[in-house]
Amino acid sequence: MEANSIQIIEEISANKKLGKPEAESLLERAVKIIIFKGRNTNHFDIKDEKKSSITPFMLGPTGNLRAPTIIYKNMIVVGFNEDKFNDIFSK
Repeated sequence: MEANSIQIIEEISANKKLGKPEAESLLERAVKIIIFKGRNTNHFDIKDEKKSSITPFMLGPTGNLRAPTIIYKNMIVVGFNEDKFNDIFSK
């Protein structure tokens, strides 16, 4: 985030163990979601998808929200991919 001069407004420790209810709640705050899981990237338009079909992609194997989870402009970014992060956050 610092490399792209993006200010973090709120940071929540991964120790809080946020789960499915919190993931669904996040979906109310954005229009689009991008999820990085390994080499895979999933894009969802939140208003066109059922929340119940998106949340499994947001959760890790333990059922907790994957990290990092970032709300940026009108989108949510879940997971990490350095090359794609640079594309998203350099705009």
